[in-house]
Amino acid sequence: MTSIPLRLRLLAGAGLIAGSAILAALLAAWGSAETARLIGEDTAAQTRLDLLAQVSARVGDYALVAVDSGAGGLPPAERAGRLDARAVVVRDAFDALGTAYAGSVAEAETMGRMVQMRRATRGIGLARMRANFEALARATPELPDIEALRASLDGFARLFAPLLNEAIESERRESARAAAALDVLRSRMQALAIVVSLVAAALLALYHQALVRPLLARLDRVSRAAEAVGRGGFDQTPPVDRRDELGLVFAQINRMAARLGRGRRALERDRADLAATVAERTAALTAANARLEAVDAERRRFFADVGHELRTPLTVILAETDLAARAGALTEAEFREALGVIGARARRLNRRIDDLLRVARSESGQIELDDAPFDLGRATEDAVADVATLVRRAKVRVDAHLASAATARGDRDWSRQVIAGLIENATRHSYEGGVILIALGSRDGMLTLSVTDEGGGVPPDQQGRVFERHVRGRTTGLGFGVGLALARWIMERQGGRIDLISPAPNGRGTLVTLRFVEAGE
Repeated sequence: MTSIPLRLRLLAGAGLIAGSAILAALLAAWGSAETARLIGEDTAAQTRLDLLAQVSARVGDYALVAVDSGAGGLPPAERAGRLDARAVVVRDAFDALGTAYAGSVAEAETMGRMVQMRRATRGIGLARMRANFEALARATPELPDIEALRASLDGFARLFAPLLNEAIESERRESARAAAALDVLRSRMQALAIVVSLVAAALLALYHQALVRPLLARLDRVSRAAEAVGRGGFDQTPPVDRRDELGLVFAQINRMAARLGRGRRALERDRADLAATVAERTAALTAANARLEAVDAERRRFFADVGHELRTPLTVILAETDLAARAGALTEAEFREALGVIGARARRLNRRIDDLLRVARSESGQIELDDAPFDLGRATEDAVADVATLVRRAKVRVDAHLASAATARGDRDWSRQVIAGLIENATRHSYEGGVILIALGSRDGMLTLSVTDEGGGVPPDQQGRVFERHVRGRTTGLGFGVGLALARWIMERQGGRIDLISPAPNGRGTLVTLRFVEAGE
């Protein structure tokens, strides 16, 4: 036994076990295929029985409609219409049954010519049943009275019922044959499984006793030697007792142990050098991290400082504007109008500063939005009122359709600011005398608010970037480039979205649509 190489012995034993497994797999595959085929035949027969039942039921419905129509004295045109409608249902049932028969014949191509011919003959009975019905369907509308109708139906039943019963009995025999064959196959598969299991168990026992058990004993000696080497005992190596593959492995382990002994000392020297290198790199990484944090802090302080430095003079300007407006002058109306323009510009700049600050805070999650129901129509009306002065001075008109009651879920104040910003953008892009259309509706389970202007639209090469921060269009007066970015951020945080189409469906201008989550969804 020792003269045979270990590899050949392992291959021989593995081949026997693999052969048993392959044989079992082939038997299982064959049994599964046969089982699936027989189950399929049984299921198909049951399906055809259901279709035959449907044909019988549809024909019965047709007869009932014919009797009701004849007894009810309906006009010929109405009677023919009702019968034609029921005839279509019966023909559909015949078509479904014919399709099932055709599929059954196609499946029998691999089962022998006799089976295929037997299944094909069922189509003859179907054709005869359908012909009888078509004759009934042609004659029924023309029958003069109820007695003639009943006589026609009785004649049809005498011809149709035997054909239907014969078809049903044929399908029942087909189902019974499949079930009987399935029982025989199950018994054979059980017997084969027992035989294969016994053979596999015998081969496995022989394989273990002749090869695996001696091999495990030798490997146990290797394991003890490897454990000793792992503890640092490089001189405790396994004995080379046989000149086979495992004996060569023992020799390689012995040489490896010797090399490990020599390398251990070098490793201890390298470990000290590595510790120093890791400490140096860690210090460098910590310093780089501190620099990055400082840069980020400087950037955030920059946003905060810009907002603070611009807000302070704006507050003074707004206060002085209000005081001047109340003071009065010789040309009071013109003076108030000029001050109103100054105030509107200052408030507009103030809102843009808020946009910058909010965009900066949004990156660190400092903005907290409410999550509560609110009246979207009322919020839209408030937004229209916020920009009324700007709209009036631009000589455009806002046409708002807000009749529908709509309760959205989210932050009412932020949503109002988003809507006001969209109307302001539409005002800047509209021509004098133009109309800004605002429409409230619903689509795909969400509330929609659309703002459409009649301006020049957004160039195609900029439509994909208008929602990015600090991106401005080529048209002047687009603001600081943060309004639409902030709007998209707010809508997404509320579970909604914002979309832009340019040109709008009317062929010009821009359509911006806000989608809100409806309260209660």
